[in-house]
Amino acid sequence: MAATEKRLPRDTFTKKLQRMCERLDGRSTQTLSFKHWYFDRTESATCTVTRLWVAGSYARGALECGDLDVVVNIDIQGSEPTQRLMMRAFFGAPAYVRCYSGTPEKNSSGIALPNAVSIWTGPGCDWREAIASISPDPSAGRAKRPIDAIPFRTEQLGTYVDRMEEVLKLRRKGLIEWSFIPFDEKLLAPIEPGGFLESEARVERFIEHELAGRGILRLLHPLTKLMRKLEPGGSWHSAHGARTKIRCGGTLLYLGKPGLPIHRLDGNATLQQIGIVPHISTRGPNGVWLIRRGRNHADMIALSKVRAFYLVSGGSPTIIHWNHFEDGRRHSGKVLELFRTYEKAIAGAKHWKKLASSEGEAKDFDANEVRGADLLFLTSLCDVIEVGSAGIAVTHAGRVLTGQDEVSTISEVVVSLTGESEPQGLE
Repeated sequence: MAATEKRLPRDTFTKKLQRMCERLDGRSTQTLSFKHWYFDRTESATCTVTRLWVAGSYARGALECGDLDVVVNIDIQGSEPTQRLMMRAFFGAPAYVRCYSGTPEKNSSGIALPNAVSIWTGPGCDWREAIASISPDPSAGRAKRPIDAIPFRTEQLGTYVDRMEEVLKLRRKGLIEWSFIPFDEKLLAPIEPGGFLESEARVERFIEHELAGRGILRLLHPLTKLMRKLEPGGSWHSAHGARTKIRCGGTLLYLGKPGLPIHRLDGNATLQQIGIVPHISTRGPNGVWLIRRGRNHADMIALSKVRAFYLVSGGSPTIIHWNHFEDGRRHSGKVLELFRTYEKAIAGAKHWKKLASSEGEAKDFDANEVRGADLLFLTSLCDVIEVGSAGIAVTHAGRVLTGQDEVSTISEVVVSLTGESEPQGLE
């Protein structure tokens, strides 16, 4: 886990634990009313806390802790409320406290907590003595777990421990790789009014229109600054109704409390990486977790054979804006022309220079080479790849323009560029 996680003195959590026990002494049974998660009706339940344990680094006596892990066993009569509703009813919402329902052996954290210490066992119990029985230990710290290799805390992500462990296995196999970029003060500083570029401002307006929370809007400022470096020239866009999923160039960003949609990388010819970006929090870590294909990923094996050429004008790849009218509607997209040989690229450069000259423009076109995974930067800029007379749709907009039934995968793009009947190295 990133070193940016904030830790607090042990005494801070002792006071929180004492307050939780005092609340249970005062009222260990709550009657709750709540809306059914699906049907339009009100449900009710009588919930009784029967036992409370403290776990984690506090239970081991650590002098500094990142949070207070508490396991609460609750007897429920009636419909079952959400864990969040129950914990708020009994304890409010104390900061830096993580409450799990169940027992140390089996609880909502998804992992066993064998070192948990029993603190509250019922009204009138001596919980003060139980807390005092845990001796501070300067050598104690946070227990290391395999998932600590993941940059964010489990509660920052909308996924489960087994999914996180699965992602770690993919990394060990070389199928994915990642990096973590923390948000420093410079990145977190708000962009001045009017400082957003056109596509950046469009995404901001869209998210505001979709009624996203302030937490999502707050992420746009550091992300905008970061993407200007990682995706120079990349435009921002977001699908309607997906205010927590936005894209800039070849980077797809999941915001708020994201899952781990690693499958999005498979075959996607316009996607270089996905970015996992939880809400900014006081405790942290705060930043962007960038996940890419690893060296052993089938797409990377296929791309390793790619050697192609493209045209550059004014220092930027030459992208053709294509408009197509059908059934009274205008469909538009971006086309990137690729060449299998340098000679064909030079011939293409001469053609485009002549065409620009005939329209009164003085433009020079140069041929640049692209190899391997660098191709993903180019394909992230377009909807259609044109190789010779063939148009290859790599987005849904490109599919509409070309009339193709499906969006082409990376392996299909490689076949078109190499002329091979089957991409070697793919399973």
